[in-house]
Amino acid sequence: MLAAPTPQETLYGMVTNGRNFIFIKLDRHHQPLYAPSEELIVDRANDLEKTLQILKRLAGIAASTDSWNITAPSPPGSAIDSSSPSAAQN
Repeated sequence: MLAAPTPQETLYGMVTNGRNFIFIKLDRHHQPLYAPSEELIVDRANDLEKTLQILKRLAGIAASTDSWNITAPSPPGSAIDSSSPSAAQN
């Protein structure tokens, strides 16, 4: 997250194994600071509801920013890889 190629100073992440969820907020303003949530387990009382509420809130944040406008690099040697010698000859 710290090396993410985005201009946003605040980033959000999620770590899951499908049953347990931890949400992470990274604040890159001055000194990078990670803030993890409590571990949420979907079959524990109210944790599924909390997890869905957080996901809904994160979806709203993502929809209101340009955070999805990230171009991933092309795989080396692919037809659209401009750094490969064959692409430069075309």
